[in-house]
Amino acid sequence: MEHSDDVPSVDVVLFRTSHGGRPVPTSGGDPVELTALSPPDEDVLRALLDASLQLTASADMPADVVRAIAATPVPELFQRSPWLYEHRVLMTTEGRCAVGSHVLRYGDGLGLLAEDVDALA
Repeated sequence: MEHSDDVPSVDVVLFRTSHGGRPVPTSGGDPVELTALSPPDEDVLRALLDASLQLTASADMPADVVRAIAATPVPELFQRSPWLYEHRVLMTTEGRCAVGSHVLRYGDGLGLLAEDVDALA
């Protein structure tokens, strides 16, 4: 998905991994089955939408990160929802997710931040 002025952007739903390794929306709720063949019910949809955001390339979010996420497949569950059919999954473990040469860090008070892996070494 591209912004009107050709700035790369992508819609994502943020997840954290549960203790069993299953995806849980960062907004809370129960683990979600991303390969489900039916649309999400109302409660699951609300949790997914509450955990969604649009990433747009900026000084704080490199364009290569946005493009890499946009190139990932849309999960089956999202394809069956008119609200989520263009969203991608962003799975965090302990608040972090590797995308290319960057680590995305998520915190309730911080939002989503991109850090260059080379800068962390």
